[in-house]
Amino acid sequence: MTNLNELINTNKLKKQLEQFSEFSGLPASIHGADGNILVKAEGNTFADMLPSVFKNAEAENIIKGVLKTENGGIFAINSIEIDNFPTIFSAVYSDRDMPLKKLKSAAAYVSTLTEGCLAGNLVSAAHSDLYCDNVRMLRTFYATVEQSPISIVVTDKNGTIEYVNPFFKELTGFSREEIIGLGFSGLKSGEHDREFYKNLWQTIRNGKIWTGKFINKKKDGSKYIELAKIAPIIESGEITRFIGIKTDITEQERLQELLEESNLMLEATVRKRTEKLRSAYIRLKENRDLLNKTQKVARMGGWMRDMRTRKGFWTDEAFAIFGMERGPEAPTVKEILTATHPEDRDKVREWLESLFRYSPEREFSFRIIRPDGEERIITSIYSYDFDASGKPYRINGIHHDQTERIRTAERIEKHEKLLSSILLSANAGICVLDGDCRIEMVNPEFEKIFGHKNLTAGSLFVDACPEILNSRDAGILSDALRTKTPMTRMEYSFSLPSGKEKILIMNVTVPRADHDPVTLITVSDITELSELHNKQKEQEAMLIQQSKMAALGEMIGVITHQWQQPLNAVGMFSQLIETEFKSSELNAENLREYISAIMGQLEFMSQTVKDFRNFFKPGQADDRFEVSAALEEIISLVAVHYANSRIEILPDLHCTDKPLVYGSRNEFKQVILNLLANAKDAITDKLKGAAGGVIRVSCTETGDEVIIRIRDNGGGIPEGVKDSIFKSYFTTKGSSGTGIGLYISKLIAETHMKGSITAENEEGGAVFTLRLKKPFQDL
Repeated sequence: MTNLNELINTNKLKKQLEQFSEFSGLPASIHGADGNILVKAEGNTFADMLPSVFKNAEAENIIKGVLKTENGGIFAINSIEIDNFPTIFSAVYSDRDMPLKKLKSAAAYVSTLTEGCLAGNLVSAAHSDLYCDNVRMLRTFYATVEQSPISIVVTDKNGTIEYVNPFFKELTGFSREEIIGLGFSGLKSGEHDREFYKNLWQTIRNGKIWTGKFINKKKDGSKYIELAKIAPIIESGEITRFIGIKTDITEQERLQELLEESNLMLEATVRKRTEKLRSAYIRLKENRDLLNKTQKVARMGGWMRDMRTRKGFWTDEAFAIFGMERGPEAPTVKEILTATHPEDRDKVREWLESLFRYSPEREFSFRIIRPDGEERIITSIYSYDFDASGKPYRINGIHHDQTERIRTAERIEKHEKLLSSILLSANAGICVLDGDCRIEMVNPEFEKIFGHKNLTAGSLFVDACPEILNSRDAGILSDALRTKTPMTRMEYSFSLPSGKEKILIMNVTVPRADHDPVTLITVSDITELSELHNKQKEQEAMLIQQSKMAALGEMIGVITHQWQQPLNAVGMFSQLIETEFKSSELNAENLREYISAIMGQLEFMSQTVKDFRNFFKPGQADDRFEVSAALEEIISLVAVHYANSRIEILPDLHCTDKPLVYGSRNEFKQVILNLLANAKDAITDKLKGAAGGVIRVSCTETGDEVIIRIRDNGGGIPEGVKDSIFKSYFTTKGSSGTGIGLYISKLIAETHMKGSITAENEEGGAVFTLRLKKPFQDL
């Protein structure tokens, strides 16, 4: 075996160490396992310190590859393992402030130079045939890597660059000396995020090959794209280094982008052309469908005839109008005549023949009978096409089914006549104004109401009927006509030139129409009706007063009964005063007691008269009142009188919130008194004065109304008269009844109090239910 000193101590290795030291400024040397110098660069005096440093160094520091000297310098060492030879070390020295990572990378590079030289020397020494072959192969591989047209990078397991081939500089612009000992941060362009690099490291540290694209940055700052394969180098089962093989694909990517852009442009052009063709086809189809639909809606079917061959074409709608099945050609003359109404066949035959002789007419109407028996009216409209010589050679036309139009015109004419008849005979006055409030038409009743004849169309409404302005509501009407605002059932009164007052119910409407806007005024003369209504109100007032007088008689009876006992008491106390005075037994104390008792009775009698006077106070000053208090007052007023007739009034008033209702308090009490009097009469008639008569008065309320029920045990209302009891002058009491009590009660409840009153039978008696609305603010 060749001696290690002979293999390693060569001029070639020494020269390479000197070149490295000169270029990097770092003295380099090769040492044995004990630190002895094997080879060093010329002038490297620092290598002499390493044996003693080795001797004093701890094993851990040797393994880490960093040894410090006593003068403050640092040796970076890297072990070199060669089969069948002891371990040797490459060493570089620095006394400058230099990153350890870069210094250790320099030592690794010296190891690579040393291994190359050793390999060459071993081959020369013919260490062994197999080893020579391997070394020869290693040299070939080294030359291949060095001369490769792709970038090859070797890093340690932490990513520090230990080797790059010459093409790396051509690709990136960084030389070996600038990049070895560093990482890849100088190449990063910022295009990749942390997740990208995390995935890369995770892949290769798991012993797998990572393949992907880098967008990196060259030394001059320009970006480039490289396709990279990074694989782990495994020695003795552990990952010691990583090798990356990178190919510049910037131009390929650019061409690929151009190709993709060209493809996109081509696809867009094809898509645009295709879309245009599709759109054109869709428009053509839509136009054809629209034509078919238009023909169907318009009831028009196209047709064509060649004057030379007499052959033709009909559209689908033309066949449909005649009720024929679709055929490849137009129907024959015989088929057309068969479909024609028998009474029109001769003139149709003559018309068809005239078509081919160039008929100057351009329209022809006739009737057909469809297969289902329906008669239709057809108008055929046509024109000619001429050749270069001016001779007609083709007829183009349409068959227009005008049946509906003609029938509609007939209906319109009929409706116009009917409308004219209605306007002439209407009981209401009707006036139609145009958009400028000029008269378009009026009916006779309108002229009659306003006392005019032959109102001129086109005249301004206020000029034709100036008396309409003689009204307190003239401004409201003028605004409604000016602004085209509808007005419904307005009571409008004005004075005629004669001074007579007219009262109308007037409506102003603005009909929706496609034609020019119009305003419709309708008026009804209610002058006579208003007078009758006023008379009716007077009569009702008289009836109410008559009912009140009847109640007056009832109340006088009440007062008579209520005064009888106080008068007896006053008489008794007066006699006591006289008797005691004559017997000289009257003293001041007794006198005061008797006078106080007499004054109490007189006060009671005075209050009775006051209640009576309030009850019959005229007028309807109240708008709303508290209903439960009014009920308590009327019950208190009549309870004693009814008790004398052996009838008990049982109030059950649950209106705890004291609700208000619409109307007059006195009129309400009159209604309650009428109902109580009817109940009293029914009980008296049934019981004949016997005890046991009961009248129950209840008051309840809901969210929007108060309900008062008056129920007696007087036998109820006979079924035959139940529907008539609220009619005026209807009575079941014979000559003792007036027949207006319940009528007036219903009138007051419904008209004056916005409520209702009903009657029904229940448990051997009658029940009258009075429902009164609460004012809105109480809801």
